[in-house]
Amino acid sequence: PDGTEIFVEHTSHHPPISSFLLYGTEYKMIGYYEAHASLHANSCAVSILGSPKIVYKNGTIFKTSIPSAIISGTSFGQRTFNYEGKAFCYEPNHMLVCELTFNPDKKGLVGGLFSKQQNPIDYFSGAIYQVNKKCIENIQKVKYLNKFDGINLKEDVVKEVCKVSGIWHKYFEFDGVKYWEYGKSDAYELEYERNALPSDSIYREDIISWKTEDVQKSQIVKEKIENIQRNDKKLR
Repeated sequence: PDGTEIFVEHTSHHPPISSFLLYGTEYKMIGYYEAHASLHANSCAVSILGSPKIVYKNGTIFKTSIPSAIISGTSFGQRTFNYEGKAFCYEPNHMLVCELTFNPDKKGLVGGLFSKQQNPIDYFSGAIYQVNKKCIENIQKVKYLNKFDGINLKEDVVKEVCKVSGIWHKYFEFDGVKYWEYGKSDAYELEYERNALPSDSIYREDIISWKTEDVQKSQIVKEKIENIQRNDKKLR
């Protein structure tokens, strides 16, 4: 372990919000994600709001977003998970913006009948750009970074710094050089906090019941906890 500490808490039940704080050796990452789901006949689209930021010791701050998630096969067929849409990361002082598009070759129902996608559905592509001040100001106006419409290549870009592409669960590369690849990039094994706070989820009665395979009790306790949370929200 490198000493990195990660704290995560489900801070709201309706809407579902998860907050997190990560302390690294030279940086910290702080923020939250709020999920909004839209159900369809055989899929579920999840829009994930929130603009987490990465703060380095030298004062540099990066703000980020993640794309929408698509879960297919919810009613029949094979269950799959994928990302679609745009994701952003920007640093205002140096006027740098990374814009990524997930599943950029996606075709509609009609278009898919006449041609196939050039790249797999889990492919993403984009670039890091140095942009002008107006572009940064437009980004800072939106409440959530993933609500930003995107970079106007003609009006916003000063220069392209590098291209970015990959398959999100297999590899990331910058200008053709792989910086992360599944199975080749070592990851640290997580260790649970030995003296967790009493509010830690490991002490939840429904989780304890589920781990002991008492599913019926786990469901009853889970519903009890959720009703308490709903009542607490009404009192706020």
